[in-house]
Amino acid sequence: SEFELRRQACGRSQLLKSRVDILEVARQFEMRINLDIVDSMIASAIENNKVATEILPPVETLRSRQFEASKLREIRKNIDSGFYTQEEIEVIARSMLDDVAELSSDYLGNTVVQKFFEYCSDPIKEAMLERIAPYLAAIGIHKNGTWAAQKIIDVASTEKQMDLIVKHLRPYTALLYFDQFGNYVAQCCLRFKYPKNTFLFEVMARHCCEIGQSRFGARAIRACLENENATFEQQALVVASIIINSHLLATNSNGMLLLTWLLDNSFFRNRHRLLAIHLATHLHTTCTHKLASTLIFKLINNKQEPESRNLLLKNLFFSEKDNVLTYILQDQAVGPSFIHKVITYPSIGREFLAQFHLVIKRVLINIHAQPNAVYCRLMEEVGMTSKSI
Repeated sequence: SEFELRRQACGRSQLLKSRVDILEVARQFEMRINLDIVDSMIASAIENNKVATEILPPVETLRSRQFEASKLREIRKNIDSGFYTQEEIEVIARSMLDDVAELSSDYLGNTVVQKFFEYCSDPIKEAMLERIAPYLAAIGIHKNGTWAAQKIIDVASTEKQMDLIVKHLRPYTALLYFDQFGNYVAQCCLRFKYPKNTFLFEVMARHCCEIGQSRFGARAIRACLENENATFEQQALVVASIIINSHLLATNSNGMLLLTWLLDNSFFRNRHRLLAIHLATHLHTTCTHKLASTLIFKLINNKQEPESRNLLLKNLFFSEKDNVLTYILQDQAVGPSFIHKVITYPSIGREFLAQFHLVIKRVLINIHAQPNAVYCRLMEEVGMTSKSI
């Protein structure tokens, strides 16, 4: 699956290796965040490490054919028109218990199942849910079943119903985020509120790199972080994980969607500085990547937290033995144009430019750069004429 491939690419989850770092990032947000709760969520995410690698198809076709299309249409029509009393609806629901899981993915059956969960009493809903819950993830990614799954979650009202849903969805949550239908099923669980909806954020934090680089996953993370049912602690856990994984997310268009949201639309304090601190140790890879380099440039030129600019510039131009700048300028595809863009941006103070020019000249000479199409503009900018070369 795409999730498994991304998990292999991202390696072992940063959440497991960076528990202390995530807590430190959360602390520096300087918000009303209970760090003990954040730490307990990290511990829970580490403990609940049984993650499914695939969602098996829903149960096989209907065991009985007592509910043909015509019969299902009739039931739905009679419920909509108010022809049946609640007691009669529940009698029909009981008669369909053995088939309710299969019906949930049927193009007509799913609408009838939705009606049952809308009108039946809690004991009947729980009886149906006990049969449906083991297949809820598979139903949730089905083009018909997803509507039944979302309705089931939306109307869940008792502790038993919510616990059943969480128990059976949790191992599949990461896979649900990857799916065009499943990600909405997962988001429906936000209404359970803390602490029952915490599993959504724990999974996002544990698999931040994988989920954040997927098309539907990145957007689901953003939606969850913006949801009114998310607590400060849940948001802090996921945002800290985004920052810890930012060097990987920045090289992916979906990951950049999250990072752009974090910088432009989130309310977390010190986010520019914290991102810069983390990315400062990954400049050799981010500044030589066409997409990731735009994030570095954005951080260098932000006016909210000048500390982030100073930190990145220091690591760019004054690394030990010029290692970082050498690596960047040797990458002819992106490096030279990125450095030229940095030193010609108006916000870079004139007092620093002379030092930057000296370092750039030294590196260009050391790597034997030639005044060709790749290096010409940069050489001219720092005053390296043909004669001086």
